[in-house]
Amino acid sequence: MAVDLLTSEALKGGVPVLYRHDLEAFIWVLIWTVCCFDNGTMIRAAPDGIYGWDVHKPLLCGVFKNMFISQNKPIVPASDRWVYGAELAIRLVNYLRHKSAARMAQRNVADERWQESRNDLVDRQATPSAQDMHIDQEDDDPEGVWKEFWTYLGKISGLVPCIAEFMPKDLCRAKADANKQ
Repeated sequence: MAVDLLTSEALKGGVPVLYRHDLEAFIWVLIWTVCCFDNGTMIRAAPDGIYGWDVHKPLLCGVFKNMFISQNKPIVPASDRWVYGAELAIRLVNYLRHKSAARMAQRNVADERWQESRNDLVDRQATPSAQDMHIDQEDDDPEGVWKEFWTYLGKISGLVPCIAEFMPKDLCRAKADANKQ
């Protein structure tokens, strides 16, 4: 599950589920598979560093996942045969780290803007309206999220050659057309 959905607010239904959450959940499954399975057999229940990866403790799981992506610890694959899988998992953690940092920066800007408008209301001794208290919701952009993810994977395909097999054909054509110009 996506880290943003492993919060008390989200568990109470206060966070809309977006396509990027589904993609992030898929990325976590890939990381978990590389770190926990060898030839279809589960070797360990959770990747090293996410001991609380447990659906029965979602808040704790969110904390551990955040720590996992922020601490830059090495990815330990379940098997030595997972050379490309381990490299892919490392790159996927980097992707999650980058996206998390970008969202945090956006939230900080929004919080500062909200605080400034709140301070302005206090200075004018005005009562805040519902619109003054509204914080913009993130737009859901499935196509943009999907394209951005595959563009990222395309950039690392030299490190993980098997990615090319799975690249969406229309994305490859668009990339080739862009390179011609």
